[in-house]
Amino acid sequence: MNFKFKKEDIWWGIRLLILVTILAGVFRFGYRVFLVDGASMDPSIDDKDVILVNKLSYDLQSPDRGDVVAFWHWGFGEFLVKRVVALPYEVVEIRRGVIYVNGREFIDEFNWEGLGFNVNEGPFTLGPQEYWVVGDNRDVSWWGVIYENDILGKVK
Repeated sequence: MNFKFKKEDIWWGIRLLILVTILAGVFRFGYRVFLVDGASMDPSIDDKDVILVNKLSYDLQSPDRGDVVAFWHWGFGEFLVKRVVALPYEVVEIRRGVIYVNGREFIDEFNWEGLGFNVNEGPFTLGPQEYWVVGDNRDVSWWGVIYENDILGKVK
């Protein structure tokens, strides 16, 4: 058996190697893929959905209200996904399950479920690198304060 490579075969091999290298770099440094386990972000992200997290999204800017972020939870030892509701230096309060940011009711497409009938918390002021996040499925999930250093990136 004598194998002969044509010039075209070598160029295809080089192209494939370049493509694999580029994709490996993108996923190593720019993006991370997660399989969602749980219904805390339902209906926007369902249990067992595959999501893509842009790890570079907050290198030049900070998270904004409404962003869905993946962050590391030290107590659970895993990444969680939640929606940003309040930004650094803002005042958060929960009265009878309704979220208030700087004294105004926070309204988004998911707040119809509330946080429970008798949930009351705050008011409290977030620190310089603190964000208040909540799951979209407010019947089963609401969270609280996370730190900017624990945010992996923005969910796409």
